Amino acid sequence: MAMGNVLATNFLFIIFLVVPGLAGIKGFVLAKRETDNYSRIETIVFSLLISILSVLILYAGHSFMLSEFADFEEISQFGLPNIIFLFLLHAIICPLLGGGLGITRNVAVKRDLFSRILKSIPYIDVDSPREEVWDFVFEEIHSNTKVSVVTKEGHVISGNVVHRGDKVQERDLLLSSPTLRLLNENGEYTEESLKDKTYSYVHNQDISHIFFQEDLNRGDEDVAEAMDIDSPEQIEKLSEVLEEHKGKIETDQNVIRHGNN
Repeated sequence: MAMGNVLATNFLFIIFLVVPGLAGIKGFVLAKRETDNYSRIETIVFSLLISILSVLILYAGHSFMLSEFADFEEISQFGLPNIIFLFLLHAIICPLLGGGLGITRNVAVKRDLFSRILKSIPYIDVDSPREEVWDFVFEEIHSNTKVSVVTKEGHVISGNVVHRGDKVQERDLLLSSPTLRLLNENGEYTEESLKDKTYSYVHNQDISHIFFQEDLNRGDEDVAEAMDIDSPEQIEKLSEVLEEHKGKIETDQNVIRHGNN
């Protein structure tokens, strides 16, 4: 019987920690305005962190009311009404904490606070290029670029890029004038008629590969224009182009040697 009581107590304790923390994660995701793509382990860890922070707030509030830090013996003597009341407070605080953390994160990103903090730390070069491939691709291709998206099921959706998501968890695509090729059981593609469909929304979780029909080399037009070098002014222009795209493109040292000749 005693063992059953211990198991029941441990189970209730887990619920007390995890469940309100899950509500806190939902509040965090809603405040960030992003989709919830966390794995189960990440969800459990984050919910525990939010719950622990909430419990610390409750402990600090209780100690403040007593004008001294409450010890474990005093807390363990709480009656059922007090436990229920604390659980309700805990269930309210967790979503508020999650939402507050999400709002704080949005403000920090908009004001670039993370970069400012990193800049204040010695030996950290925050100005070095850290551009992700997704951002590089969709910043450099022209508008209305033709792309072919291969889904995780093997189907191919082709169309012109109208809009793309910027955030890590919202990297979706909106394609205009879409065409669809379905992969059948025999490994063959069949064309699906989409004549009455104007747009196609592709969710990031459905994307396996994306094929482009554009030259994605950054600065191609500027470099091509500067390659015909026959004057110091053009050499200087090439240097400016290369400096502008430093760390972003691969340069051919032979181009510079040709200009110097």
